[in-house]
Amino acid sequence: MNTIVENLELRKNNFSKWFSAIMLLVSIAGLFITIKTNHKSKWWMPAVVVVFGGMFYSNLRNKICVSQQGLLIRAMFKKKEILWGEITSLKYETEYIGPDLQLIFTIKYGSPSKSEVVHVNQYKKAQMQRFFEMLNEQCPFAEKNELFIKQASGEMNWKNKPKMY
Repeated sequence: MNTIVENLELRKNNFSKWFSAIMLLVSIAGLFITIKTNHKSKWWMPAVVVVFGGMFYSNLRNKICVSQQGLLIRAMFKKKEILWGEITSLKYETEYIGPDLQLIFTIKYGSPSKSEVVHVNQYKKAQMQRFFEMLNEQCPFAEKNELFIKQASGEMNWKNKPKMY
């Protein structure tokens, strides 16, 4: 196993952060506009502010940190630390949700098999490419699917997305 791994921190892309920040500001403005009215819908505005505030906080908090020992996946309320030797399977796949294409990366680890799912679309492509290269180097004995190997070796063509029909 290679012992040299650069420290890498993957954060969500700026679109996710800015979208949730703008929607939070709009909902706060809507809250201040409706606060002095006696309309029934004014009670929905605090809920909308809480939802978009949670979305913004989640986008700021979510990240993947890579270190010499393994990787740390941090979400809004949970933190998973996965050591390099524990990883048993790396699976990268596409999933269709309506007309949209989602890129899903699944890491299976541990003796009783646990898994962690990462939505690749939410992270920057260059950093995810380097993350996949490091996983390929550090986990030579892990089971890998064909799409992961293509991505890790740099053979993935981002412009030719898989077609639904």
